Amino acid sequence: MEKRPAGKRLLRETDYVLLKRVLCGASSLICLDADDLTVLQKGETAFLWESPPCASMDELISLAPLAARPNVIGLLGNHELLAAAVLPSLLRTMRQGEEQPLSNAEQAQMQEWLQNGGKASILQFLQFSGEEMETVCEYLPELSAYEEISVQGRQFVLVHAGLENFSAARPLEEYDLEDFLFCRPNPEAPYFPDKILVFGHTPTRLLFRQIGKPELPDRIFHRNTMIGIDCGCAYPGGRLGCLCLDTMEEFYV
Repeated sequence: MEKRPAGKRLLRETDYVLLKRVLCGASSLICLDADDLTVLQKGETAFLWESPPCASMDELISLAPLAARPNVIGLLGNHELLAAAVLPSLLRTMRQGEEQPLSNAEQAQMQEWLQNGGKASILQFLQFSGEEMETVCEYLPELSAYEEISVQGRQFVLVHAGLENFSAARPLEEYDLEDFLFCRPNPEAPYFPDKILVFGHTPTRLLFRQIGKPELPDRIFHRNTMIGIDCGCAYPGGRLGCLCLDTMEEFYV
């Protein structure tokens, strides 16, 4: 488990879609545009929820400088999983043509991604240079399915969607990959008694609706030992939510 010394700011971000800048403190900005990169002050760490393949890859290459930073850690999501499977095979066929066509399994993965909004990503990918394509294909498999961290004496488990088939006695390494990527958490379900589960994927407006508070705006969801941070910025009326785990301060764009 990674230990974070006291006083270091730990920023959790949601969605990533259309994100340019996120205020993460009184004086520092995290910028996801490589042409205007002021990312993180010394000692700060950012955990990134959904990388640009979730909707469009317009800013994926802008993410490349972040991928090289040890204090910027990506988490694998369901759309990134599809991208990691499809894009390397697409690159191979582009280079080798008819000698290495897509297999039946690869064609099925391609079709699944297209049905889940991958067309814009693929079209953008085809406009990249060969070096940029390789950067993308090398980055995606490095994304983590989960992270365990300790901040200011609190223990956190960071995942994309939740933990399907949860058991407090079950080690995280024994979960299937799909358990981290496709879960729709029950806001009333008990999770860890001594750790806080932080997840995205499910817009918090849906979680608030499930507990009878549909009037609340898109905001970070706190209940028992779970925190939902997908504030629906990809949807009409939604916004980007950020949570500093050092102070538990919330920021919105």
